[in-house]
Amino acid sequence: MFNNPFTKSGNWYKGAFHIHTTVSDGKLSPKESMKLYQRLGFDFMILSEHEKIVDYASLAPPGLLTIPGVEYEAGELYNGHRYHIVAIDIPADFQLKRVREFTSVQDTIDQITASGAEAVIAHPYWYGMMFSDLMKITDYLGIEVFNWGCEAGIGGGRGLSSPHWDQLLSSGRKIYGFSGDDTHYYSYDVAGGWIVVKSSDLTRENIMAAIRKGEFYSSSGPNIVDLDVSRGTIKVTCDPAKFINFVTMPTLGKRIDAKRKTPLKSCEVKIKQDLFFGGNPKGYIRIELEDLMGKRCWLNPIFLD
Repeated sequence: MFNNPFTKSGNWYKGAFHIHTTVSDGKLSPKESMKLYQRLGFDFMILSEHEKIVDYASLAPPGLLTIPGVEYEAGELYNGHRYHIVAIDIPADFQLKRVREFTSVQDTIDQITASGAEAVIAHPYWYGMMFSDLMKITDYLGIEVFNWGCEAGIGGGRGLSSPHWDQLLSSGRKIYGFSGDDTHYYSYDVAGGWIVVKSSDLTRENIMAAIRKGEFYSSSGPNIVDLDVSRGTIKVTCDPAKFINFVTMPTLGKRIDAKRKTPLKSCEVKIKQDLFFGGNPKGYIRIELEDLMGKRCWLNPIFLD
């Protein structure tokens, strides 16, 4: 199961994921936030106020798509913190039914997905989530592999959750990785993480259809130019990079480093020989890279079954 967005027709659209405004606890109004992100080159925004659903379409400047979202707290982690769930493409009239003050996380996810929306688990590393916390819940579309706000500011370097993602993928879960700002202060926490979606057009329906199929990648800086997966090989073409990681099942995979001072702009690996040491390819392969400024990019997994 692999929908390679680089083989699809359409255009690439840059999206801001996990944004807060003065409607909940952000420092800019919705209009100010949208104007800022559009000026920074974003095509769409998923605004996710805490516990509040607002359809900002009527406020959006021309050319900017907004997709309704919301961030809920629910359940309890092993360490006493609560799960944070970003629901995307949520109906404007959706109301979470809390059977008690602390609705279970699975019940929350089930209500979100029953409405036609998708659930993404927010900032696993920042909240100290254990693998068991993520394994005991199901039916979420993905996790935040990178949260810029938690990396650059309040989280103090707790923004990167790739180990959580790999543990889930290694256990057979088919989920995607999202990168977002978690913007609140509109200082350090702006335009440090985003998703890039391949879609036939900039409409809510088609952007969400592509996201649901994993036809996007996440970034904090570099762009992917092309990805070819054919005849037992993977070839990546990208912005200049210091290294490209091909991450797969435990103890396997490969890292390609730039030689001397010449950055990588492409590389090719043979799946069976290079990544699985001649053994039977299984599970998943995901690709990440780091550019010359230390910024990273994460492609969604290639599922080998």
